[in-house]
Amino acid sequence: MIYRPEDLTMISEPNPDSIRSPQIALVGTTRAGKSVFTTVLAKYLERKKDGVRLSPKGGTPKSTYAQIDEWWNTLQTGNWLPATTPGTLIELQWDFCVNDEKIPLKMFDYAGETLTDLFSGRKDDAVGAAKEFFGKVRSVFENASVLLVLINLESFIEKDLSSAGENKGTLVTAMSTFLERIKREGRACRVCFVFTAYDLYKPLIMSRWGSVKNFLEQEIPPLYYEFVDQNSDVKVIPVAAVSETEARVDPNDGRTLRYPKPGFNVLGFDPLVKWLAEAVGSSKVELEAKKEELSQDKQNEEFMKMLEGSWAFASGVYQLEPIDRFLAEAGSSLPYPDRPNAVELEQQRAAFVAAAMDLRTQILERIASGRRDLLSGIFTLGLIALVAIFTLPSVVKNAYLAYSKRVEDKKLEFEKAEAERNKGPKPEIVRKGTWDYICNKGIFDCWEHRATMTVGVENKGNAGNVKVTFKLGDQSNSAVRFFNKNEISDVAVTISNLSNHTSSDATVAVNASN
Repeated sequence: MIYRPEDLTMISEPNPDSIRSPQIALVGTTRAGKSVFTTVLAKYLERKKDGVRLSPKGGTPKSTYAQIDEWWNTLQTGNWLPATTPGTLIELQWDFCVNDEKIPLKMFDYAGETLTDLFSGRKDDAVGAAKEFFGKVRSVFENASVLLVLINLESFIEKDLSSAGENKGTLVTAMSTFLERIKREGRACRVCFVFTAYDLYKPLIMSRWGSVKNFLEQEIPPLYYEFVDQNSDVKVIPVAAVSETEARVDPNDGRTLRYPKPGFNVLGFDPLVKWLAEAVGSSKVELEAKKEELSQDKQNEEFMKMLEGSWAFASGVYQLEPIDRFLAEAGSSLPYPDRPNAVELEQQRAAFVAAAMDLRTQILERIASGRRDLLSGIFTLGLIALVAIFTLPSVVKNAYLAYSKRVEDKKLEFEKAEAERNKGPKPEIVRKGTWDYICNKGIFDCWEHRATMTVGVENKGNAGNVKVTFKLGDQSNSAVRFFNKNEISDVAVTISNLSNHTSSDATVAVNASN
């Protein structure tokens, strides 16, 4: 099959957010009846069946409602649907309604030849738009959480069909590739083998094989032993999307063929709907859990990005205060330390802390060295000045006194800066709290009224006691807590024995405690 760019009908690349809702992939070779099956299933669930309903939404290249309606009208006029054009990928969207819950759901329809080309190696010769098309079809299977494998019994029982051998080989190859991928990725996917055209072959199946599961084991053993025999959750369900047909003579070649009888019924869809409801529901739960896990991984990574930015600044300015601020930030553990990505990120955090501590030591040594140099300079100048007092005239003595005053000013300036660095806590309210009355009830009424105010306080200075005062009307109370440097914490203050529970203006203040 050769795909030309003008033949291809493309859909947009799946949005990562859309993958967080269940997605159904249909695996079906040529003549599997994917379009007919999809149409009849959509119409079957147009009205609620056992609490399940499909409500059509968007779609590409046309809306799901319009596409299904078009296909349904074709079947109701007694005609089969035309084969899907190779190079076309039709996206259908519904709300899968189970009782009162709505679950966004996607299904895709494509030509059977596409599956053959995708897994037979012919895709390797594709270039440009055709190569992109194969990538989009492959993504349908990679993102699937529910897999319906459609097997047209005619293609495997009527041995004279030229496509039978190729269909079987393609199906086995496709499913083996799919199984290998989901095992490698460790993801869950519900699988159901749906045998179509069961109304035509049910007597033969029952007499020769006894069941469609036995048919699968004997006629397509690779699929049976890879999927059904190894996994009890994999279902095998026979259906007939169009269970009533009528014979007509084809005017082109005179053959007698069967066509849909208007108003036809379906066969076997009830157990399929029940399985779908369970599969889609459990897939949604797993996808939401996976989404939460990815969110936790992302928060861990964002925490490390924040530390990287802080470290880039702190290490660049070579000052003590930014280093201490960074160490306070890096001292917090990762938001989700139990996630797998936390192991590597925790090692990075520890490396940041070690580097910051080393840089802090260097800065302290530099400060101490500067202090020693200053004292040494003062001592030297003092000796020189002493000699000058006794050997030089008064002008020189006056010059010395002026210089000594300048040295003393520098010393005072240094001591003032040192005191500024070592001063006490600088408390500040960073999260304003709310307050509530608490009533301790007796037999008939409250015997005590209390009010509690909780606020978030940050100590922007050095370590020390911080006092938080809560005032309510004419009554007040305080709480004193020791805060480390740059610590952020909540402080609760309670006023007991209130006279009543009438609302009053509440104020809260924070300051350093002696």
